Amino acid sequence: MGLLRVSLANDIGEIRRINPALVDFLGEEGVPDRVIGRVRLVIEELVVNAIRYAFDNTATHRINVELRTEPRRVIVAIDDDGRPFNPNDTPAPLLDEPWQTRRTGGLGIYLVKKLSSDLNYTRDGERNRVRVTVDFDLMKERK
Repeated sequence: MGLLRVSLANDIGEIRRINPALVDFLGEEGVPDRVIGRVRLVIEELVVNAIRYAFDNTATHRINVELRTEPRRVIVAIDDDGRPFNPNDTPAPLLDEPWQTRRTGGLGIYLVKKLSSDLNYTRDGERNRVRVTVDFDLMKERK
């Protein structure tokens, strides 16, 4: 079981910085490529959401990302000091509607839920804490 911790600034360019580190770490831990791709997408969606929507000012904020490998799964933990946001409260997008009339947003969180077996949120003081489990096995149906 391995552990990788990275602290990112609230800047979109930081996504490019974290990708090589997490791919190298997960590869060294023996995580299959298909799971690495899912973990990358989960992290990108959650970090980009925090960068775009969590902060009320233009000051630099830190977004902490932690990856932990366990037998046949990867645990992703992300925390930030942005405004409270529980991704579990995000309604599922109406995929049956034409894209022209569909409400904007919600697809990223929907993907995170589909790519993971578990998504937990807590508000700890002034920090959002999101914990996502990505299993090696095929994606499981989540409600």
